[in-house]
Amino acid sequence: MKKWTKLFAVLALAVMLLLTACDGDTTGGTTGGNWGNNNNNKNNTTNDDTDDTTTVKKDDKTTTSSSVFLTALNKAYELPDTFDGWHLIVDDFDGDGRQEAYVFAGQPLGDQWYNISVFYVDPNGKITEILKNSRRYGAPQETKSTKDASFASSCFRYKNQKFVSFWFAPQDGCVYSEVYGAYNGRATKLEIDGSSVSKTPEGFVYAAGLDTEYAYVLKNGRLVDMFTTPDAYKYVDPDYSMKTTPLKTAWKNFMNNVEFGNAEYFLQYDFDGDGRQEAYVFRGTFNDGYAQNAEIYYIGWGGTILRMAYSSGQLYQVNQWGYTTDDSMIKAGNQRFALWQIPGAGHAATRVFGARNGVPYEPQISGKLSYFYQEDNGRFYAESDTKYVDDEYLFNASTGEFYKR
Repeated sequence: MKKWTKLFAVLALAVMLLLTACDGDTTGGTTGGNWGNNNNNKNNTTNDDTDDTTTVKKDDKTTTSSSVFLTALNKAYELPDTFDGWHLIVDDFDGDGRQEAYVFAGQPLGDQWYNISVFYVDPNGKITEILKNSRRYGAPQETKSTKDASFASSCFRYKNQKFVSFWFAPQDGCVYSEVYGAYNGRATKLEIDGSSVSKTPEGFVYAAGLDTEYAYVLKNGRLVDMFTTPDAYKYVDPDYSMKTTPLKTAWKNFMNNVEFGNAEYFLQYDFDGDGRQEAYVFRGTFNDGYAQNAEIYYIGWGGTILRMAYSSGQLYQVNQWGYTTDDSMIKAGNQRFALWQIPGAGHAATRVFGARNGVPYEPQISGKLSYFYQEDNGRFYAESDTKYVDDEYLFNASTGEFYKR
């Protein structure tokens, strides 16, 4: 989430090394001089302006010893005297059985570091510069103090890969996050215009932004936007051992500091047919069931809330006498969908909201058909171009999509 920060620099005292694994192991002990590259090892480093990384020097020696990382860094750089030493976060980030390290350094300041710099060191000691002389404040996420001996709370696992999350803020600037990992022995980086990055019980990565939420899944070794990845449901990594929040409790907590609208419709069902319930919430200023502007949210079975859309409209059949939320739902295969009608002059677009494997989605027909509905006999229809004639649609359970017959 974007925040405005105003921080004041102070001088650091002692210089020390902290070695931290994502599992929490630590050790310590080195000093540094003026910041700069040592010429005797300059070919063992590379800059990282994108999430692709390369190295120049080849070395056949493979090791997971932390001394290899530290030796490479001390040969390549001299730290400024105001820095408190190298901080190493060591783990098998890409899941290949060998350890890599993300290393950072900076001038300590309470619970963060100024001029923070971040490096990736592969198992052979090859260094990739991720961020250097940043003139920013920052720290691994959840850092309580620059004296912390572990940054395990900044790490999360996604299938067989590990990631570590940092937050950064320019002077008088906006806070953002960077999530670091590795794939095929190369560093990966995802920048998020938000904070509070975490892995959810539902199995995707979540971050909170300003008036929005971000979600990512791990596909082909990299974190990608869940909302723009059509087959995202294939790549979630649910963790049923994680603490979950009842859906209505999660919604109540989410709305504690929000003043928007005069009514809401809370539709809680097993949308994806996996035996766990999710919810869609339509919140806005309603007049006789119609909202000029409504916010549409999805709540995962673990209690994670994602904003799906802003839209005027109304739930299907919401004005019918004796209406219940069931009247706005359709059932297709083992899935359920909520129907949101957007009135128009001679045309009413229908948005269709559902879920697959705990991932919210809108089928391809969503927003493209007029008055999409389901008959009592279970068949699906939508208004056609021919007056007084509706087109029939079929549902393909393997793709989760509706198709015109």
